Amino acid sequence: MSANATKAEQAEANDAEQPAVKKTAPKKKAAVKRSPAKKPAKKEQTTSEKTAEELVDTMKEIITVQLGVYGTISDELSARLEEIRAETPKKWRKMEKRGEKVLKDLEKSQQDLKKKIEKAQKDLKTDLEKAQNDIKKKVQELAP
Repeated sequence: MSANATKAEQAEANDAEQPAVKKTAPKKKAAVKRSPAKKPAKKEQTTSEKTAEELVDTMKEIITVQLGVYGTISDELSARLEEIRAETPKKWRKMEKRGEKVLKDLEKSQQDLKKKIEKAQKDLKTDLEKAQNDIKKKVQELAP
């Protein structure tokens, strides 16, 4: 080879001088034997079982929501009941005062009505006596 040859040319020349070697594929490592895949202990769920589970979950959710509604209503009623209990004595006194006023008005009305009835009875008695006297006079006039 010449001194001016490039390294790539020198490498080709060296390859050409050496006998051809048959290249073989690298050897593969022996495959590790594995035991057959184990089946899961739990049987796979069928579509109907999945649907049933979803239905159960949905029902649980509905029940939970209903209980929440009942709890909220109970809380609101309890709060309202406490308000009513706090207001009751005030309202009781107010109604008692109003009842006393109505009772006074009723007593006055009763007295007025009693007076009117007594006057009407007196007037009626007077009219009746007058009518009796008129009838007696007429009877005496007609009697011989």
